[in-house]
Amino acid sequence: MNNIVKKLFVILCLCGFGGYGLSAQLSSDTNARSYDEGSVWIISYVFVESHNFNTYMDFLDNVFRPIHEVNLKSGRTLSFKILEVPYAREGEANVIILEEFKNMAALDFTVEELDKAYASVEDFSTLQKSTAEIRKIKGEVLSREIILHGSK
Repeated sequence: MNNIVKKLFVILCLCGFGGYGLSAQLSSDTNARSYDEGSVWIISYVFVESHNFNTYMDFLDNVFRPIHEVNLKSGRTLSFKILEVPYAREGEANVIILEEFKNMAALDFTVEELDKAYASVEDFSTLQKSTAEIRKIKGEVLSREIILHGSK
């Protein structure tokens, strides 16, 4: 039992209250970072009733995909993915949409660029309005990928 207490104390010292000294030591070289900033992601959490799931997938295929393919060709968008959460809890997002952009500047679209992307979809505003009735955005997050250098 005494051995377990000693191990727990060491873990607490490194991770808990003793971590302050460790973090100060690690951050003492402010010019060197152990990571690079990567691409930027918009992550959308969407709830779709099961009886509307196929309709929403059709919308994503006919509207979302063509818009992102225009942006892929321009180099602004790096990738996009649709994930299904098959066992989501009641009322939680059951669709996750991942949109990857080259950098923060890639999110700064001009009106002309938006018009070009939306021109690839006929009757965009009507389709978007009808989609608002079959899905609910539960949240969105703007995030940046962190690429760790690894130990040196």
